[in-house]
Amino acid sequence: ALQVAVTAIPRDLEEASYVVGARDRDTLIRVVAPLAVGASTPLIVFASIHLVTEVSTSITIGALGPTMGWGSTAPVSYVVFRDITISSLLYVGAAVIEVFLSIAVTLVALLAVLKLANIRWG
Repeated sequence: ALQVAVTAIPRDLEEASYVVGARDRDTLIRVVAPLAVGASTPLIVFASIHLVTEVSTSITIGALGPTMGWGSTAPVSYVVFRDITISSLLYVGAAVIEVFLSIAVTLVALLAVLKLANIRWG
């Protein structure tokens, strides 16, 4: 999707940037990147929403159905948490840390999307 967004940028805009004396780096930062981010922002937002809802829905509803084996519909963080806590109570701390790390990675990704959106519309 990002490749489509970049190739959709008219070549004339890049050439105009070169005509006024901009270097390659300046053209990339000031012309190509803002247009590419603007075109791919809906994709990033929808992917983030899908990621967050998939995890929360699977954790909420996934416990009602079969969650063992290869046919599991639960997210990886839930499966790892379940496997570690069932196998031994000694690893409960590791399971909790793994869940918090999964949440932290999701939040960092969401903050990165918001930062890119702020750069575009800020």
